[in-house]
Amino acid sequence: MANELKFAWKSGETLEAAIYKEDSTLREEEITMTETGTSGVYFGTPAEIVAGDVAIVDDGTNNVGFGEYLTKVICVNTNQLLNVYTG
Repeated sequence: MANELKFAWKSGETLEAAIYKEDSTLREEEITMTETGTSGVYFGTPAEIVAGDVAIVDDGTNNVGFGEYLTKVICVNTNQLLNVYTG
């Protein structure tokens, strides 16, 4: 499971993610976040993500979550979870 984003949000939404480098420049955008069934758990697979990068998830109108990649798991806000796995 290489470079996987995992994000919990309302079921039935259309979500995308973008990855920014530590210096705030864009690494990758328009990463499709696909929901697993109707679970409200969304997965996306960026081409590359490294320690210090920031993932931002949006619903097409608003940013709905973000988190910094550290090593394996990161949490954002108090009611959302964003996991980043590299393999």
